[in-house]
Amino acid sequence: MKNKIHFILPRLLVITALVGIFSLIIGALFKILLLGTVVVGIGAFVMSRIRKRRMLEQQYLHYLQTQRAQFAQGSPSLAISPIIGTTHQTKATIIPIY
Repeated sequence: MKNKIHFILPRLLVITALVGIFSLIIGALFKILLLGTVVVGIGAFVMSRIRKRRMLEQQYLHYLQTQRAQFAQGSPSLAISPIIGTTHQTKATIIPIY
């Protein structure tokens, strides 16, 4: 019986050590994968915010260009024009601009 323990004990210690090292490697691998997933998620969130800001800036610049083009044509419907033909005006009026 004593010989069997001396024969099996070193092998059990080696197998236990190998299983422990293997579990540490697997755990580290999953932690690295989790960290990579979190970093990619943060990066995607930041890129979506930057992309949205650029899109809004482009829309605003396009809006400004179209507004300048409308005013450059001198369309009378966009300009403020005085009311002609009123004989008596007692109060100040607000003229809507469309």
